[in-house]
Amino acid sequence: MLNNPAELLRLLNNIVRTGTITEVDAQSAKARVKTGDNDTTWLPWLASRAATTAHWSPPQIGEQVVLLSPEGDLSQAIIITGLYSDANPAPSSNINAHRREFPDGTHVEYDHQAHTLTIDIRGDVSLVVTGNVDLIVDGDLTAEVGGSLLADVGDTAAITAGSTATVDAPLIEHNGGAGVVTGAHVCQFTGNPHSHCSTTVKAGQ
Repeated sequence: MLNNPAELLRLLNNIVRTGTITEVDAQSAKARVKTGDNDTTWLPWLASRAATTAHWSPPQIGEQVVLLSPEGDLSQAIIITGLYSDANPAPSSNINAHRREFPDGTHVEYDHQAHTLTIDIRGDVSLVVTGNVDLIVDGDLTAEVGGSLLADVGDTAAITAGSTATVDAPLIEHNGGAGVVTGAHVCQFTGNPHSHCSTTVKAGQ
């Protein structure tokens, strides 16, 4: 090799190269990369963790990456993902933001200067908890539900509000049953409120 400067230069140039993902094999956790005039074989990509604690985020076709090749051998290269490009620009220009974005528009962002966490999910959410859940809110808690709000609690559910708890819906049901009696109805003759069976709030005995 010392007598072949061209080969030595080629190997040196191959130690660190940039390229673009062309194929991804999720089963083997490997991908192929186009770098210059070379199309690599299937290569592993670098994950932040890969043991009993694991991180899974496969590279995408068209993503710009770095290849690290031991001794300049591209067939032994490791893919390092995470280079922004014209095809895949940075998803934010906020220097204080920590953001993770997905192809369907779902994103999670925390702004450490504004102290705000934004979670925007463009689909369904499944939350499975085998232990207890404590939700503590010092400020206001607002929930807007477009469809039906269903809660199936196997044991005991306790909701404590330091100020006012407001529930506003076209129909509110507590254990089924008939309409609850309220004092919201005003008599058309005396002008005084009296008991009224609600048509929107129902409760069972």
